[in-house]
Amino acid sequence: MDLIIFDLDGTLVDSRQDIATSVNELLTRLGRPELPSEQVFAFIGNGVRKLLERALGESAASGELDDAVRLYLQIYGRRLLETTSAYPGAREALVELEALNSAPQMVVLTNKPTKESLAVLEGLDLMRHFDQVHGGGQFPTTQTRPDGGSRPHRTHWRPASADPTGGRLPRGLRDRSQRSNPCIAGYLRNRGQGGPGSLSRLFHR
Repeated sequence: MDLIIFDLDGTLVDSRQDIATSVNELLTRLGRPELPSEQVFAFIGNGVRKLLERALGESAASGELDDAVRLYLQIYGRRLLETTSAYPGAREALVELEALNSAPQMVVLTNKPTKESLAVLEGLDLMRHFDQVHGGGQFPTTQTRPDGGSRPHRTHWRPASADPTGGRLPRGLRDRSQRSNPCIAGYLRNRGQGGPGSLSRLFHR
């Protein structure tokens, strides 16, 4: 195993409450009623636009949704780390992986936009564990760790059926996964399949 790909929200960090609070501030500013936090939690996944499509409902026009995405990112950017924290055991697991004799390359692949993903990882002192961060809506460029440990490369998508994540994998990671034995730490914890204390329960090949 020389490559591990992590999702961010729901795998490494619990960001649900900050997302829900931001969604409700957005709804208030748009003159709409707030939603229970638990309902917003259920909307999380598949990126910001899909989150807001679910929160605003089918009545939202395309132009309104575009404006809502821009406003939401401004709102969320102010409270990225108000309550967001690493899951118990996440730091320890990352340190253990780095200490392996043949330490794997570790990468974050997430639907959260790159700017916000980096801010969360850096704010929680997790960025130092990762070689690359691939965020939603920021392709074709790839962010790299501040110490230059990995060079940026152009990134492309291909259909979900072609990669081991069951989602979409950037070409650079896909090519490497085909030459190696990748391990995927996926979006399991918020679905009740992950337990506190170790990310090893989230690994699947």
